[in-house]
Amino acid sequence: MVESYALFVAALMLVGGSLLIPGSLAIISAAFTEAARGRAIGLWSGFTAITSAAGPVLGDWLIEVGSWRWIFFMNLPIAIAVFSLSLDRRTAPLNLTQAAQTFLIEQRINRAAAQLPPDLSDAQAQAV
Repeated sequence: MVESYALFVAALMLVGGSLLIPGSLAIISAAFTEAARGRAIGLWSGFTAITSAAGPVLGDWLIEVGSWRWIFFMNLPIAIAVFSLSLDRRTAPLNLTQAAQTFLIEQRINRAAAQLPPDLSDAQAQAV
């Protein structure tokens, strides 16, 4: 029973991880202008390659030195770094392109539409 549950969780993680790649590329494509898009996708693919290569090595090292449970603490310094960068007032605000703004508005509309009660007709839903 535990083995089938572990396989199910692993398969679910694989599906979620595979959805991150096209989603992140869509966000990059929407958030950057055509002139900057190539550099942004290049940086994204470079960091993806680095982390794909360094992740198993670092994970193996952590297991050899300590315990497999230490792997979960890897997120802590990353979270602290991201949180401290978000508090830095010197960073420029994100300047979204028109396509990114449209994408975000569409996402908000879709989320709001998903929360409508199922008994509303299409005409009523469009009026809301």
